[in-house]
Amino acid sequence: MRKKVIRISKLISHYGVCSRREAEKLINSGKVKINGKVMRCYTINHDQIENIEVENKKLIKPLGTRVWIMNKPPGYICSNRKQGSKKIIFDIIPPDIQRVVLVGRLDMYSEGLLLLTSNPSLSSYLENPKNKISRKYIVEINETISEEMIKKISSGILIKDDYYNKMKIKMFKKLQKVFLQIELKEGKNREIRNIVKFCGKKIKTLKRTSFGPFSLSNQKVGEIKEVSNPILQIKIKQLGLRVEDYFR
Repeated sequence: MRKKVIRISKLISHYGVCSRREAEKLINSGKVKINGKVMRCYTINHDQIENIEVENKKLIKPLGTRVWIMNKPPGYICSNRKQGSKKIIFDIIPPDIQRVVLVGRLDMYSEGLLLLTSNPSLSSYLENPKNKISRKYIVEINETISEEMIKKISSGILIKDDYYNKMKIKMFKKLQKVFLQIELKEGKNREIRNIVKFCGKKIKTLKRTSFGPFSLSNQKVGEIKEVSNPILQIKIKQLGLRVEDYFR
């Protein structure tokens, strides 16, 4: 049987320690040990691994793939690193939820569904534009956009040097307020904000309501709920995805 060779940086990333690029820097600095030996190479046979240490801390194997849904409040940056005095989302993630990565980040002023997962492979799959995973949003704007402009945007549009692919947009009013219901499958940085700005309008609130098969329920702002394993397996099958498991 052919032995499974794995990149050490990828393995460290799947433990939730850091990104693959940062893991390679740790390897270059001699801060990664496997079976008590400092590693200077980037790959290893999977069956040779007994234990891994990063900066003299032994890594604990995560217990399979887990997913949490957070109702992100506005005012928080989706980052695990402090940026001056700005609040980061990991400030309000409970300490018992460790070694998770964020899926499809929201900007500081946006709110709504934010996925957390223990499996970076799942995160990568959901975020990759080629997989065409749907994201849905409800956006309150300051005034109506013409039907002609909505049709133009829906067909795909070039704004400055960025091309935004086709998306579904529906405008509606509720209690004298104007909203856009948007569904897109790419998720470029600040995509919705740039499009609304191009239309000459302003965003009052921007809330994500779903990401692929995962939807925001009646969670309170800031509340986090774990997706039960039976439900998670169903949703993974809906994605047609076989989640990689590097921890066996």
